[in-house]
Amino acid sequence: MSRITNKRGLGRERKDENLLSFLVREKYDDREINEWYNVRNQGELEFVEEVFMKLYVARHGQTVWNAQNKVCGITDVNLTEKGIEQAEQLAEIIPDDIDMIITSPLKRAVETSKIVASKMKVPFHIEELLIEQNYGIYEGVDRKDTRFLNNKRNFAYKYPGGESMMQVAYRVYGFIERIKKEYPQKNILLISHGGVCRIIRTYFTDMTNDEFFHYTLENAKYEEYEV
Repeated sequence: MSRITNKRGLGRERKDENLLSFLVREKYDDREINEWYNVRNQGELEFVEEVFMKLYVARHGQTVWNAQNKVCGITDVNLTEKGIEQAEQLAEIIPDDIDMIITSPLKRAVETSKIVASKMKVPFHIEELLIEQNYGIYEGVDRKDTRFLNNKRNFAYKYPGGESMMQVAYRVYGFIERIKKEYPQKNILLISHGGVCRIIRTYFTDMTNDEFFHYTLENAKYEEYEV
């Protein structure tokens, strides 16, 4: 994204043709363009380029429990053959401006990350805070289990033996705040899980309770956010 600022602002002077391209793209009319050039030629303005951090957020490929429609939180299960193929497809569709990958420590996310990192030739790092929500006694039950679904609607209520969604949001929001400070001009791919991807979406997008409840990021799909 670009902007125009006075010399007290940060940035570097750009060539006239870049300034013109920006003004045209932003739909300034001829009169406004001439005014910008007059002021610029008086040495009062400089044209700067702002670089923003991009976060690409992806879910791991399919696992055995995904295929069986079982609740899968911190239980460490492997990718299926289809899941490996999905990870390879993810590596093909992810934009090529990624600087690094940060992944959940669970095998299904790490395996997906290795495939994508190898294809894109970028480093990947493991981050404990991206681990999936601990669903406690509901690990391994059918995803349509009414007890699980009732618990899922109560965001501040812990799954017995596990975490509440509020607890997951606390650690995930803290992680996002940290990487914003550590990598302000990097484009990062986060590879994690359905529950965590849902929480990350709420950091950037307001959602009603019903929207949050029904939101799903499919296996090996991604979303893009600008920080």
